[in-house]
Amino acid sequence: MPITTKSRDRFARLISAASAQQLCLTACKDIRTGKPADVICIAQEINGTHAFIPIARLFRGDPYNEVTLPGHDAPKMI
Repeated sequence: MPITTKSRDRFARLISAASAQQLCLTACKDIRTGKPADVICIAQEINGTHAFIPIARLFRGDPYNEVTLPGHDAPKMI
């Protein structure tokens, strides 16, 4: 399964923000479930106002139980 152009663009933006020390970890809420979500955001000042742009979501559980890595048939259950 190929990585999308949108994901590549977001990753490049993440790297750029990290270099500029503009990243922060925020406690958010999942819109669909209402459960807590840990989100990496780009923190910027736009027109004198602080803005947080969500760029990536962190796993809350064990990532090996949630995704299959390239070259593996099934996730490990830990």
